[in-house]
Amino acid sequence: MGKRVVWGIALLASHLLFFAGGSVLARHGALGDFVQQTKRADAQVTLGHYSAYRDIAVEITTKRYDRAKCNAELMASSMLDDVKACVGNPNCKGALEEHVRKVAPEALGQSPVPFGYIAMKGGGRSCN
Repeated sequence: MGKRVVWGIALLASHLLFFAGGSVLARHGALGDFVQQTKRADAQVTLGHYSAYRDIAVEITTKRYDRAKCNAELMASSMLDDVKACVGNPNCKGALEEHVRKVAPEALGQSPVPFGYIAMKGGGRSCN
């Protein structure tokens, strides 16, 4: 009977060790995957910003100021709508609201929009 108890305890202990080790490895793998996915998403957003700012810079360089202004207002209008949507959502606004109040009070309706806002029409925005 004593050997059975010892073997039972040994078996239980080994299973607990394997379970704990597997949990640690799985958690580490999941966190690594999450970090990679976040970096990819950040890179896509950064690429979008880069291409838009690049286009505006090229338009300024080629003296197409109206086109540069249009592109800047299109981007700013879209981003303003995104910020407004976040501060209007209780699950999103907590971490952002105070910063928005300092940097972009127009997103909270506390000041007028300081550029030519372009509203959505027919599912898109256009300067035309």
